[in-house]
Amino acid sequence: MLVCAFSWEQRKLSDMVERVTRKNENLESELPLTISAQYGLIDQNEFFDKRIASRDVSGYYLLKKGEFAYNKSTSSDAPWGAVKRLDRYEMGVLSTLYIVFALKEDGNIDSDFLVSYYDTDCWHKGVQAIAAEGARNHGLLNITPADYFETVLTVPSDVKEQHQIGTFFAKLDTLITLHQRECFSFDFGSRSAKVAQKTISWEQRKVGELTVESSEYTTLEAGFPLLTSSRNGLMYQNEYRGKQTTDSTETMFSIVPLGACTYRHMSDDDVFHLNVNRLEKGLVSREYPVFYASDDNNLDFIVQQINSSAEFRSFCAEQKKGGTRTRLYYKNLCEFQMLIPNTEEQEKIATFLLTLDTLITLHQREPPKEDKILNDIKTDTLFHEYYCQWLVIYKEGSVRGVTMQKYHLTAEWVKKLIPDVKLCDFDRITYQQLINDYAETHERQTTMDFHHQLKGAILDAVDDGLIARDPTRKVIIKGKSPNDKKKKYLSRYELQKLLTSLDLNSGLNMDWLILLIAKTGMRFSEAIAVTPMDFDFTHQTLSVNKTWDYKGEGGFQPTKNKSSVRKIRLDWQTVGQFYAIVRELNDTAPIFVSKEKKIYNSTLNDVLERHCKAVGIPTISVHGLRHTHASLLLFDGVSIASVAQRLGHSSINTTQKTYLHIIRELENKDIDLIMKSISSLLD
Repeated sequence: MLVCAFSWEQRKLSDMVERVTRKNENLESELPLTISAQYGLIDQNEFFDKRIASRDVSGYYLLKKGEFAYNKSTSSDAPWGAVKRLDRYEMGVLSTLYIVFALKEDGNIDSDFLVSYYDTDCWHKGVQAIAAEGARNHGLLNITPADYFETVLTVPSDVKEQHQIGTFFAKLDTLITLHQRECFSFDFGSRSAKVAQKTISWEQRKVGELTVESSEYTTLEAGFPLLTSSRNGLMYQNEYRGKQTTDSTETMFSIVPLGACTYRHMSDDDVFHLNVNRLEKGLVSREYPVFYASDDNNLDFIVQQINSSAEFRSFCAEQKKGGTRTRLYYKNLCEFQMLIPNTEEQEKIATFLLTLDTLITLHQREPPKEDKILNDIKTDTLFHEYYCQWLVIYKEGSVRGVTMQKYHLTAEWVKKLIPDVKLCDFDRITYQQLINDYAETHERQTTMDFHHQLKGAILDAVDDGLIARDPTRKVIIKGKSPNDKKKKYLSRYELQKLLTSLDLNSGLNMDWLILLIAKTGMRFSEAIAVTPMDFDFTHQTLSVNKTWDYKGEGGFQPTKNKSSVRKIRLDWQTVGQFYAIVRELNDTAPIFVSKEKKIYNSTLNDVLERHCKAVGIPTISVHGLRHTHASLLLFDGVSIASVAQRLGHSSINTTQKTYLHIIRELENKDIDLIMKSISSLLD
């Protein structure tokens, strides 16, 4: 059975901490402190550049290291005040206008967790509720200590878990601070100090440089659900309001694909929450901005960085142009500046924080009354039956349809090869024999994919006690000898012959699609999703931000991965050709397909094959055009990183693995150049 090892609980602050009211008995002997949202509890002399309000601190609270203080005063950086722990100094004094408290010995609360909790806006709702309470007519500055200690916090019941969370965020803050700091090395022996090294990898960028707006619209007849953006994330409108409602005057809605970001552009309290769509392709009001990450940037990192930024809250407050509500349009959001690291670091930080969010959500969730997958599964259940149920629970709806078809094919092979094997009998020998039997009719790479699709289900069965030990451990992957492969790419001369044979004078046809893929290296699904709006003829670029569902019912879909959202530079000749052919077309409609006019890659492969045979060159597939594009760039000396970016690969490793044979060939050329270079040193 699955075990729910949480739990998080709601607790009053007064149950975990106690108020500190000790007074300072000396006039000037103790350090006067102030609270800054950015710097925490800090020396007044340092913060105010030695211009402090009073030298008489005899009546101030005496604060010791590790104790907390709440500043009720608001600012654009801290609209609900700030709660900070004294970390820099052993002791200091603080005005009695602040609320000071320390942890109770039996309060069951970790200090580091409390620090990280108050660095979020999770606690704002409790303070806001007290400040807005009509019966006592409280404003924020009129909140009493008794009121403040009635605020409710959501915390893990396990102090060890609190400590792990708090410690992690403390380390993460330190890591980010180190990355943001410019480190210099000076040679004081020289006539002038020179900067020797700069290790910073974070840079200041505007949101407009990191994202690209989506402008896809449709009607309710398209069948997509209505979504709404809230502080708890993107939600189905019928779940949020109890029913699906629309403005009767609104007939067109913005499309929000999976993986895109949107937000409610209007706020009553200057607080905006950006949400990435993880539900399904849906619709929002056209007033909701929708955007993707541009180039190789990570949208999850961008959104998390913005949502957690005090500077962003200040920026939002500046958008109020009179009236009671603040409006933040996408063009205004584009002007917000944020610190951002390189792509790899963005992805690591975003992945970890998303995983942490998921864990927290699971911990907060009520344990299920009955387990969906194991309710009817016993150790004597046939493995292929278990695997089919596992697919329904864990894979349906979480992977693309094409991937799901591969899983179902794997399930068919499992049923065919081991129809009578039970979970309790599934050991290493049984699994190795299964892999061997599959490998007799499949190549090694296909067998490896088969193994990977089974392993997840098997490890879950091990964790749930249905299989005694991991049978996949030390498995040996085999496979039959690969068939002779067709040529994957053309030489420059062969590609030139192909392109000169294309019919580009009879209007828009499949030959134009061949030209586009050959010149850009786009994937087939990306190329057939191109609309006239995606071309920026002024800057000679083509935006790739969607694909076309040619295997399903048609329509736009998200790209293969986040790195696939990119801008491809075009040569002047291609720009001129496509400008002439698309300028009269519908800006938002795909050039090559429609829901009424379907196209498959096999269709284009047939057209390509006829051209190849006509000019006497090897026959390649449409995907071979993509390989040809990348190969020619590599042979011409373009860096692997630039090729990976142009192709939309998620990692340089993908490019290196795919084009290893070309890289090795180039390495041989490099050796000749190296030998030539070093042998000429003594000439």
